[in-house]
Amino acid sequence: MSFARLLYRLEEMDMSRSAISRGDLKYLMLEGLVVVFGVLAALVVDGWREEAARRSAAESAFRRVIAEVSLNLQELEDLSVTVAERLERLRSLKTDAPPGVPLSELINRFTGYRTPDLREAAWDRLSGSDLSDLVDQDLLNEAFYLYEWGRQFDGLDLEIYRLTYSELFYLPERRSTAILISERIMEQQLSWTRELIPVYRDFLSSTQ
Repeated sequence: MSFARLLYRLEEMDMSRSAISRGDLKYLMLEGLVVVFGVLAALVVDGWREEAARRSAAESAFRRVIAEVSLNLQELEDLSVTVAERLERLRSLKTDAPPGVPLSELINRFTGYRTPDLREAAWDRLSGSDLSDLVDQDLLNEAFYLYEWGRQFDGLDLEIYRLTYSELFYLPERRSTAILISERIMEQQLSWTRELIPVYRDFLSSTQ
């Protein structure tokens, strides 16, 4: 074989190897793009699923708040009726109670004091988590208002505690003062419950 012919064959083989190399490179690039797009698609799907799960969790948490508000409404309605009845019996002690008897010994005559048991567990869990960002903010603010207002009863509960552990409650000569303080506490309880009940009902109506 002549030198020229040999040189031609070598060049031909080199060109064939270059063509194969270029083909392999294109295939590898395409394969790499498929992998990249697959990873990106998986990340997008995972992100969507995570967001959907968080929204579902937020909805469930807010439904628990609504159920809690409904229970608190029932508690306030019961409180309103009970306190109104006891207040009337307490007032009757001003004229019907025997002299020389402290209020502590007359407590059965008006069935004692009633304090509301307003629940906050569902609200605390929701408001203390990042799920609250996914709840309708107007409804969230309304719920916050209800719970904050409900906490005002804690101050009245403290006043009842102080009264029942004070000398006013146990000294016959201080009975009229103890009755007056009890009357003011119950009147405030009634006032707040009557203000709160319509607000609770409006809130529950807006969530239906």
